Amino acid sequence: GPWQVIGQIMPESRIVVIGELSLKVDPLPKILFQGETVKVTGKILNDGEPIRANLFKDAVSLNVSFVSTNNENFENFGAGIQQVTEFKDDGYGFDESAKDGVFTGEFTLNFTPGEWRPELYITTDVLERRVVQDPIVVHEPPFSFTSVEATEEGDDHRITINIDDELLKPDTVIMQGKIYYPNGEEQVFYLDSNSTTARELALQDYGWGRYNIEISVFGSTINDREFMATLPTYLFEIERPIEVIPEIPVASVSEPEIIPVPVVKPKVMSTGLMVSLIVGGNLAILFIGWLCIRVFVQNKPIKLKLNFAFLKKKKATEAKKSEQQKTTDAENGSKNDKTGEILNLSMSDD
Repeated sequence: GPWQVIGQIMPESRIVVIGELSLKVDPLPKILFQGETVKVTGKILNDGEPIRANLFKDAVSLNVSFVSTNNENFENFGAGIQQVTEFKDDGYGFDESAKDGVFTGEFTLNFTPGEWRPELYITTDVLERRVVQDPIVVHEPPFSFTSVEATEEGDDHRITINIDDELLKPDTVIMQGKIYYPNGEEQVFYLDSNSTTARELALQDYGWGRYNIEISVFGSTINDREFMATLPTYLFEIERPIEVIPEIPVASVSEPEIIPVPVVKPKVMSTGLMVSLIVGGNLAILFIGWLCIRVFVQNKPIKLKLNFAFLKKKKATEAKKSEQQKTTDAENGSKNDKTGEILNLSMSDD
């Protein structure tokens, strides 16, 4: 019916009548494996026709998720939801034209192998459309590795890459990549396709250390679907050699001379002596403290009243003996004088 728009109308303004909006997405391949790069194309349709207007410019994006089916027979049991990528209709990256309603992009399956259910959806403020596809199985990379170390000087190490012909066509598989040697050198390699299921890669022998090998693979699956994949980095490691020390002849080995070490018993202080020292030290501390308080705090002189009676008695005894000695000496002198008078035989001149 008739419609009327009231407002500021710009020259580039358009009126878009939205009918039945739908999201159309190409189904994902049935055979996928970890590390593979997958291309996705989706379209927003209005009544079955792509929307070609600025209505969805920078407003709509296509989201891709993988939901685990929780199949206990697969490694991704209980893995939940893996949000893979988001595409915009902006003309960047793998998108061919901006604002044409067609989303194109690529993403890498860098999550756990197992059974997954792909879900692709668009969401805006006014609409949401979701496409849920049938479950698919993401396989382990269909390649295995065997290695042989160089045994002679000048030989190369050999890495054999085996192709699983139950998933891939070996005659379509080509490989390229880079080798990182333990000494820091790098080498780019290219392995062409052939009908065999094995590719041999030669590595120069730079001694012990780790050799990292990055490999990108291109080819076709058994259902003729072309693929591109980046394999997990292969680590080839050579352990560091153990230096062999020549054995010393038994005859030249002499037993070391055993020198007895005298045992010195520590001196243990007796309990009585220890108690005496502790008590004496405490008494000395108390006495010094008392002196300090009396002299410096109370300002009193130190008066010691000591009873030296035994010293006085000793002095009296010594004085008495001295007096007796003097008396004896006086008597002896007196006798000597008398004797002198008797023996005085001197004659006078008369």
